[in-house]
Amino acid sequence: MPESLPTPPSLPGVTWRPAAKSDAAAIVALQDACFDVDDGFREVESEILVRWESDYCSVEEDSLIAVGPHGDAFAAAWSYLPTIATTKWRAFADAHVHPSHRTPELNEFVHDWWEARSRQRLAVKDDELDQWLWRGAYDWQTDKIGFLVAHGYSPKRYFDELSRDLSANIAAKPLVDGLTVQTWETAPLVDSLSVHNASFADHWGSQPISETSWANNVNEFLLSTASYVVYDDDAPVSYLLSAAFPHDFEDKGRTEAWVEGLGTLRSHRKRGIASALVTFAMEEFKKTGMQFAVLGVDSENPTGAHHIYESLGFVHDRRSIALIKVVK
Repeated sequence: MPESLPTPPSLPGVTWRPAAKSDAAAIVALQDACFDVDDGFREVESEILVRWESDYCSVEEDSLIAVGPHGDAFAAAWSYLPTIATTKWRAFADAHVHPSHRTPELNEFVHDWWEARSRQRLAVKDDELDQWLWRGAYDWQTDKIGFLVAHGYSPKRYFDELSRDLSANIAAKPLVDGLTVQTWETAPLVDSLSVHNASFADHWGSQPISETSWANNVNEFLLSTASYVVYDDDAPVSYLLSAAFPHDFEDKGRTEAWVEGLGTLRSHRKRGIASALVTFAMEEFKKTGMQFAVLGVDSENPTGAHHIYESLGFVHDRRSIALIKVVK
């Protein structure tokens, strides 16, 4: 029998309930207040509202927020569980407590509620796959890391964010003969998804992404003319996904575009495709006025991605940590 959910602490004038779309502005304000103390990253209302379209959570059952008498949010927790798994189930968290309300009791409750709800969701999986509870932290968030370690989580993997100054020369890296490229404006979404799922199958912790989740990449932040699918004849063999988040520019003190995803089928690696796609994207970023290109990479990526990015002029910016508790 899955464990029951913990009882929320009683706070004067505060109601605990599932999130509603009308809470989007309050959730953004909560996360902004946390960002001002913790750093990390921001979200805007449209990124909150897309959660109601996600197949990773049923908002009515998988979210909980503390709402004050004026509609302000004191705390929020969301349990995300992807719908597809081939080797392991991974439950992810989005949990925030307003800095002015961070009592040990409230911090404990928000984490405990997320973990209990995630365990309930994992408990109904009737297969033999491994099950992980996954929390993320930047390496400077030492209080958060210490809290999670004290609750049985272990740092298991490190992910680096790299950046590249686009004012420096971008050397051309053409595709080899026989390959063609389309932008996301014309390439079918299923083509980039099929490459992503196949190319990341040998990456640590990675699991397939559903069509619903992949389709959520087509949004206001997508840079469709700087996102590509490479074909060998009619077969998709590589992809690159780009996006820009203008609400981060002021915090970063620069304009930047992200390589959000990049993958090549094992059969087509070591042919310069990734380097070519990154240079195509950087040139497009530069045309649109971006000052930097940014991307994330597993510090132990098995494809040699770190070397590729360094050869293209990327340098280390910051590092995040995956902290894992194994359920089974």
